[in-house]
Amino acid sequence: NMFSGLYIVINNLYEINDDVELKPLSFCKFLKGRILKFNLFYTEIINENDNIQIIPNSLIQNNILINLSKK
Repeated sequence: NMFSGLYIVINNLYEINDDVELKPLSFCKFLKGRILKFNLFYTEIINENDNIQIIPNSLIQNNILINLSKK
């Protein structure tokens, strides 16, 4: 998770308040929401139902991430 967190920070994949979608390549569910906070180990996303989900950064790096806030 720490190496994935470094990858996210170095490549500037997202920032706080960005809207993102995470599409699964494996067992995890489709996820859509807004970034609340992130660090080297995990990312917190709030979805449309105001549920906060904590996702290990390794899952973000190993799946398809779409940043809806970046053009």
